[in-house]
Amino acid sequence: MKAELGVKLAKAFVKAMENTNDMALIFFEEGGLRTKLMDSNGYRLVDIRIRAEDMISYDFESLEENDKTVEFGIIVSHLKDMTKAMTVKEKDTLLIEYDLKDPTWLSLTSCGVNRKLRLLKSSMMKRHKTPTIDSLWSAKLPYKPIKSFLTSIGKTEVFSIIVNQEQPHLILKATTDEGHMETEINDIDFHLETSEGSQIEILLGTENFANTVSTSGASTKLSFLGGNASTPLEIEWDFEKLRLHSWIATRQVK
Repeated sequence: MKAELGVKLAKAFVKAMENTNDMALIFFEEGGLRTKLMDSNGYRLVDIRIRAEDMISYDFESLEENDKTVEFGIIVSHLKDMTKAMTVKEKDTLLIEYDLKDPTWLSLTSCGVNRKLRLLKSSMMKRHKTPTIDSLWSAKLPYKPIKSFLTSIGKTEVFSIIVNQEQPHLILKATTDEGHMETEINDIDFHLETSEGSQIEILLGTENFANTVSTSGASTKLSFLGGNASTPLEIEWDFEKLRLHSWIATRQVK
């Protein structure tokens, strides 16, 4: 079986994985590729998918008729090595080939270079369950102002997201060594239904959040789904034909 990815998609796929964990369990399925990674601290989970129709070519097969999934484990940095020289100008592609009769190895081809990777033992790797949350609010936000806010607060450990029932906007707020920083994001698709008061504030680790959403562009729209202060924040978005779905644990509001 094989999957051929264009340069932008290949680099986005690697970036989304490496920002979460250096080990990934990847699944070949009839509909495309997918993986689900958790960071080493257990604070965030990311589900990454590439549909078959969004790849240059895709060929799925299995040894058993009823086997709809084939899995293998990889070191993400080894995959990244094959994407470093890829450029949009040269229209480079990354070809991933997996032979069911030789399941110890994965073949990668890019920029005229072929590499065989020894795979991790997939049976020893964790499978992560998708969490369910009791949502109280939702918002569709542009990535650009979020990135500007994260850049402004630098290495500040935590920041708040504040939603208010009386005002159709979302506030990002942090306390830095220089004082308070706040960004109000308006003109968003915002909904709030809560019996817990007119305002909800959740606290997030800055690094966890920034690493999660960094596989984005200036025009990316992020769909947020949140609950109360103890509910994980759920985010969905698309980037370079990559489909991402993430859950980030909240911190305790002091």
